[in-house]
Amino acid sequence: MKFVSFSTTNFPRPHLGMIQDSEVLDVDLAAHALTIIGPDQMLELVEDYEKGKLVLQAILDKAAGRRFSEVKTFASIGAVHDVTEVQLAAPILRPRKNIVCLGLNYADHARESDEATGRSTTTLEAPIFFTKAPTTVNGPYGDIVIDPTVSEQVDWEAELAVIIGKKGKNIREEDALEYVFGYTVLNDVTARDLQSRHKQYFKGKSIDGYCPMGPWIITADEIADPQQLPIRLRVNG
Repeated sequence: MKFVSFSTTNFPRPHLGMIQDSEVLDVDLAAHALTIIGPDQMLELVEDYEKGKLVLQAILDKAAGRRFSEVKTFASIGAVHDVTEVQLAAPILRPRKNIVCLGLNYADHARESDEATGRSTTTLEAPIFFTKAPTTVNGPYGDIVIDPTVSEQVDWEAELAVIIGKKGKNIREEDALEYVFGYTVLNDVTARDLQSRHKQYFKGKSIDGYCPMGPWIITADEIADPQQLPIRLRVNG
C-alpha cells in the first residue's frame, strides 16, 4: 500500500491518506463512514500497523476493487480527492527522534567524494553513522532556504529512506527487514562548508528544511528487494 500525509483547503492540517491510482482517500473520514476508528496521522499507522491494517482492510473490502471515487460511502462525504488537488506534506511530519543516516553508504558516492576532495579511496571497516535533527524535515516539494550568510556550499544527495515500524534492539542481520514498515525517498541536503569547518556531520546537515521527504511511503510488502530500487535526483530540472 501507498500512504501520504496531505492537506486540503477545507482540512489544512496534514493527515493520513491512502493512495490508489491517482486518488487520495482520507483514511480517518473513510473509517468514520464505516463507523470504525482509524489512524489520523502517519505515525499512528506506523507505530501500530497491526491495528491499522484491520481498518485499512475494512476500507478496501468496502471498495471491493472499485476506485475510491466510485464508492458512494466515501465520495459523498468528501473523503476522496485527486492527488493533483491536494497539498502533499512530508509523509512523517516530525519524527520522534533524529533521522539516523549512513555516511558513504554507496560505493560510487564514496569514490566520487574521494575524487572531489583529492583523498585516496576510502575503505570502510564499519559504517559511518550520523543524524539529522527532526526540524530538518521538509515537504517533498517544499522550498529549501539557502542563506549565503550561513553556507555557500549547499549540496544534495538523493537517498532511500527506511521507515522502521517495530521497536527492537540487537536485531540479527537476517531479521532486520522484518522491522521495516516501508520506504520513501529523501534529499540529504548538506552545508558542506559547515561540515568541513566543524569536523563533524550534524551541524551542516541539520539546518531547518534540509531534509525534503516523500511524497509517499510504500509499505515493505510491495518492495521485493530494496537493494534494486533505482534512485535519481535532478538539479534544476
